[in-house]
Amino acid sequence: MNLLEIKDKTAWNDYVNAHSGGHPLQLWGWGESKRPGWRPVRLALVEGDTWSAAAQVLLWKIPRIKWVVAYVPRGPVGAAESTVTQELMEQVIDWARQQGAIYVRIEPAWRMSDLKWPGLRRAKHQLQMRQTYVIDLTKPLDEIQAAMSRKHRQYSGKALRDGVEVRRLEPGVIGDMYAIYLATAQRAGFGIHARDYYLNLCRELGAASVLYEARFENQPVAFLWLATGGGDGL
Repeated sequence: MNLLEIKDKTAWNDYVNAHSGGHPLQLWGWGESKRPGWRPVRLALVEGDTWSAAAQVLLWKIPRIKWVVAYVPRGPVGAAESTVTQELMEQVIDWARQQGAIYVRIEPAWRMSDLKWPGLRRAKHQLQMRQTYVIDLTKPLDEIQAAMSRKHRQYSGKALRDGVEVRRLEPGVIGDMYAIYLATAQRAGFGIHARDYYLNLCRELGAASVLYEARFENQPVAFLWLATGGGDGL
């Protein structure tokens, strides 16, 4: 099997969305939103016309020296226990060396205990969240709400009774999201990007960007931004 660079956006997104191990951070638009600081490259292990596994790799040039860092966010797209996925990463590592990478960092959408590949070392720090919460949306709403704490159920019910309205924004629109996020960041003391970064991310993800806004008395009070993708468990 050969490692090929994929330059077809539609084919790439179709593969990520159709794969059970696909993740929104492996979508084409996510990689594009990281420019110009990072350079995204999409690589697939191909035999004939069949893709066996794939990885979107982000390359970052270290200032003032020739070396780069290679990073695979929530990838590769493949099964953790598969020898094909391991072969993909072996070839990706060889490819990254040719690009001048001093290391390849992966943060897959699997449990780390599932990784048995030789040569892996656990990093001291993670870029993505260490843990996730899975909600089975095939269950009835009352079953989903039953998993919430009593206070959360009370507060959500009270918000609806008091007239809080939730709406989905049009694609490519971030509305008052940034103002809410900026106020939250200033109050909690954490840093965020400039507004144009989020607007660009929204546009690059396209249909995979889903943004909800909550308003009370026509004033924005909260937002929920989802990066969506196909595949099991997303």
